[in-house]
Amino acid sequence: MLITRIRTAAVLSGLITVAACRSQPPAPRFKPTSALQTVRAAAHGGQDLRLLVDEGNADSAADYARYVEQEAGFPADGTFDDLLRFCGFDAVTGRELETRPSRELMSNHPGRLLASRFFAPTITDVSGVGGPAASKDLGWRKLVRLTVQPNAPAAHRGIAAAYLVFNVFQPRAEIGSDPFEPCSRVPSRCSASNQVILVPQTVRIGRDALFWLVFENAAAGGKRTDHLSATFDGGDEASGSGGNPVKPYFLPGACAQCHGGSAATARLNYLDSDHWFDRTLAGNDFSDLAASPNGVVFDGGKYTTAPQFAEAFAVLRRLNEDIRRQNAGVGGEDFGFRAVDRWLTVHASSAEFADLIPRALPLPAGQPAARQWRDTPEDRALLGQLNRFCFRCHSSVAYHVFDKEAVFQHREAMARRVERGLLRPGGMPQDRTLEPRVSAELAGRLGRMQ
Repeated sequence: MLITRIRTAAVLSGLITVAACRSQPPAPRFKPTSALQTVRAAAHGGQDLRLLVDEGNADSAADYARYVEQEAGFPADGTFDDLLRFCGFDAVTGRELETRPSRELMSNHPGRLLASRFFAPTITDVSGVGGPAASKDLGWRKLVRLTVQPNAPAAHRGIAAAYLVFNVFQPRAEIGSDPFEPCSRVPSRCSASNQVILVPQTVRIGRDALFWLVFENAAAGGKRTDHLSATFDGGDEASGSGGNPVKPYFLPGACAQCHGGSAATARLNYLDSDHWFDRTLAGNDFSDLAASPNGVVFDGGKYTTAPQFAEAFAVLRRLNEDIRRQNAGVGGEDFGFRAVDRWLTVHASSAEFADLIPRALPLPAGQPAARQWRDTPEDRALLGQLNRFCFRCHSSVAYHVFDKEAVFQHREAMARRVERGLLRPGGMPQDRTLEPRVSAELAGRLGRMQ
């Protein structure tokens, strides 16, 4: 225990003397320019093309942890609380960040911290594996953004900010209660995998645009881990290989799948509050949440016209402004940048839930003839289905469903994959089994696109 305390203190103060007392690990092999966004064949002969998230492995994760220590200065065995001290937050613990209300945290750390809690449909299991989709736990998130303090060890290593994500899952039977409250009483109800992104002050060509880390339950010490357990490939897809929808996804490959494809092109993903609201509308997957006292933007409460909601929404706006700035620094003008830029344009002076069509992505620079979603019955119907069934991946992977030109270019392959259905080569979507009527309708609309 004493050795651990000494080593942690030494690393955080920029010293390396303790390292001389132990054998040196091999130099990391990781290269930030390595392509990490891959297509993985799931079966024999490479013919069963599932387009799954690459799970990575423990060896590559260990190599990446050494690389992060070398490049960013955070020790490979540092804890979640060590990370807070690394960023200059010595007087708060990970458990406090998770359990204290967002407003209280921001009041205690003015200008240094932003916090937001919200419903997270993209982490909620909508498969029929293990029970009906309507019985599955609801996913909620708390996002905390730390501004690295000027004299903190992280600042001396060129880190500007840290984004911390806590994920909690609320049993459907508790839908009328606060989804975040159980963590304050029952540590096992806290976030099991705490995801962290470190954002450099500047982005150099060929160097890391982001660094990824994951920690275990902060209430249990927040030990550094090499993976997170999730249902990225969807419960229904997993039913073809054992039935367990939860699988381990190792750093850094699994992170890069949805964050830019490589460490050198890594991007923060924007917070699309409109999509969260979409998924709670009548006829969608989480319409039962409409009867809950909890608001989709949890800190804003249930009533979107109340001052409390405006205050909470202003935090989302500030977070998305920071995310747009990071995206622009990595190159901008890709679909991720255009998506966050569109959200900020739509919500420049309004916190109201926005309709589908006004959220269509703007045309790419230099492509005035590109297709854009229009307010027609056919466009509304197709975009509504894509938003429900495909946004989970295709708002951060390969293309964005609100980019009509991109959908048009992929329409034939999309239609084929939807028609094939789940558990057949290339079938989509991975996370649910569509009724034959629905898959035929979606494929037909894709085929009729103009």
